[in-house]
Order: sequence, then structure tokens, then C-alpha cells
Amino acid sequence: MRTVAGEFVCWWVVLSVVWLLTASSVTAPEAVAAAVFALPGAAIAVAARRSLGGLEAPDRRWWRWFVRVPLSAVAETITALRIRGPGRTERLTLPADRLEARQAVATVAIGMSPGAMVADVPPDEAAVIVHRLVPGRLRALDEVQR
Repeated sequence: MRTVAGEFVCWWVVLSVVWLLTASSVTAPEAVAAAVFALPGAAIAVAARRSLGGLEAPDRRWWRWFVRVPLSAVAETITALRIRGPGRTERLTLPADRLEARQAVATVAIGMSPGAMVADVPPDEAAVIVHRLVPGRLRALDEVQR
């Protein structure tokens, strides 16, 4: 059973670790900064999740969407630096099962990709509206449509 305090601690630890993973060097002052600045982030994360109330939990299989992000981010960044123009908007159809949770996780997964971003999430539709900067296939988009 999940408690608010337990969830807060989990978020605090995760956010602290993320801070330290992005630091140029892990020192005592950096660890203190990570611990301090992760506190409001953890509080906001708990409050946001609680406000969503009935949102279904994401499917564990959806974690695979994030596996390819580091490699595809490098390739898409290189491609995006060569592109000129505004890109294009398209509708990305999603499977309808666990729709709200799927849209939420898809928004994060696509948002981590430098080649695309979610511009809109139509309510009660099995889709997200994506703005694509990079032409061609994007792994993040392929993954979330499965």
C-alpha cells in the first residue's frame, strides 16, 4: 500500500539521483544541493499525482519506450542541426487501451526526443498531436504506437 510519505521519499530519492547524474562532478556540496532542491520537486510530484486521482497506472511494458532515447537523441540532434524550416504537425494514433495513462507516458517519451514534441492531447481520442522537426522515422513515435 502506498503512503504519501513513502511516495514523497521515493520522488525525493529519484530527483536527487537525477540531479547527481547530471552534475559535472559529485561532491558533498553538490549532494547537499541535490537533496535540498529535490524536496520541492518531490512535493510537487506527489501533489500532481494525487490531483490526477483516477488515472490508471502505466503499463510496465511502456518503460521500453525510454530504452532507445539516449541513442536516438544523439542522432536526432545531429539531424535537427542540419534541418531548416518549421517542421510539420501530425496526428499520432495510439492504441485505445489505458488511454489516459498511455497519453501521459507517450507525452514524456516523445518530449525526450529532440526530433518531436507533443503539441496537444485531444481528450477522449486515442491520439496525440505531434510537432515533428526531423523528417523520417523517429524511434520514440514508433515505440508509443505499438
